[in-house]
Amino acid sequence: MDEIPSLLAAQQPLKVKLGALDILKGLTGNASSVVHITSCKPVMDILWNSLADGEKEVAVSAAECLVNITSHSESYTPDEEFFPNLLQLFHNPAATHLYNPVAMLINNTTRTTEKATEFSDLIYSADCQHFLKLLGEKKEKGYLAAIMGNLALADKGRALLMEEEIFAQIMSLLCYPGNIIIRRNTARLLRNLSFDVTTHDRIVKFLPELVLPLCGG
Repeated sequence: MDEIPSLLAAQQPLKVKLGALDILKGLTGNASSVVHITSCKPVMDILWNSLADGEKEVAVSAAECLVNITSHSESYTPDEEFFPNLLQLFHNPAATHLYNPVAMLINNTTRTTEKATEFSDLIYSADCQHFLKLLGEKKEKGYLAAIMGNLALADKGRALLMEEEIFAQIMSLLCYPGNIIIRRNTARLLRNLSFDVTTHDRIVKFLPELVLPLCGG
């Protein structure tokens, strides 16, 4: 573990850095290893710093390591800068190569009501619109829809998602062509919204769109 930071140092060749990241990815396969990795501040700092690496392969591999780490929610607790830093990447047009792993990171860490509320408190209607725009560009694999499903766990998140213009776009994703992950996560989002009775009037107005997926084909 002590050798990893030096292998990931900026002056190392690309092949060396990718090899070190491959080692880390292998180590993040179980919770006990994640405990050791997350307790090593130099390693975690380099992983986060590597998201801004000029070599896209390094940035993506570092993000994938963080995705694996956050999948063990019992072994890793994000700090207060976690969500703001990731939101900055979503609004950075030079970071399109990181959209999918960053979406997975946020999805992994907003599955509880507490974390969904924390994330909801940071975002605005413009952020939801941006997420929907990225989904519509077909560059994203569906994890942003999963994030919005997590937002529906929080009061403020539901309020944002139920805004008229945003909700209409969400409904259009229910029959999104060519991406079953987006359709499934949209259905989960609507299910989470439906647990709040105050959402029912608006949801029922889209009854034909809700029934359409049940028709098959």
